[in-house]
Amino acid sequence: MTITRGFRCFGYQLLQQDAFASAMGRLKYTMGCNFSKKPGFRVRVKRKQEDASARRIPQRKHRELLKTEQVALLKSSWQQLCVKRSPYFLGRQIFLRVFELNPEIKKSFQFGEFHGNDLINNPMFKIHVKNFVSVIDSSIRSVDSLKTVLAPTLHTLGGTHQSVEGFNKNNLEIFLKAMLLVLRQEFKSALDVDDLEVEVAWRKLLEFIVYQIHIGYRSAISTTPNKQKGFAQESP
Repeated sequence: MTITRGFRCFGYQLLQQDAFASAMGRLKYTMGCNFSKKPGFRVRVKRKQEDASARRIPQRKHRELLKTEQVALLKSSWQQLCVKRSPYFLGRQIFLRVFELNPEIKKSFQFGEFHGNDLINNPMFKIHVKNFVSVIDSSIRSVDSLKTVLAPTLHTLGGTHQSVEGFNKNNLEIFLKAMLLVLRQEFKSALDVDDLEVEVAWRKLLEFIVYQIHIGYRSAISTTPNKQKGFAQESP
């Protein structure tokens, strides 16, 4: 299996790379809510607590978030994974894991009453999965410009969730945990890769994505009078 140091999938089909930051803010749907081949490496590592760091959204400044080699590793590993697994499949698995971790979150979606095949085949579920996975792909394509391109776009995306009933910080923490679990599983099963460097690079990027969305969400809430009370009750 090839991991040629560089990941790539989850793409907003409406986006062009040069217009990424402005186009993302015009998307019709949000990430998920009530809005209608062989030089491989294999390093076995022992994990003390499987998802300890996914329980809280890290509030770091991310000044030097990713090293050059981590950026290359993210791009190549994503590209390799998407050869074996379609981006839509990965997004669907993440959503299903989210609902497994916290069934209450599904109530925030228009397809909240559906289960099993009815859920998987639901048109709105499919739209949310595609839009969600596009965020990841766009993040990989903009991984060289985290602060200048990606962060402002994620702030806009987070702001669109301020009017979503039931959305809160815990939702983001669950999504972060689900993403880490699914990607770890798929790297292992599809690419036979169980590598600490891969996991660390992805954890850093996903934490950055979730934290920037949270910043945008809190900023939007703070400027919405009828949301002030709920905002004040949410811990930073």
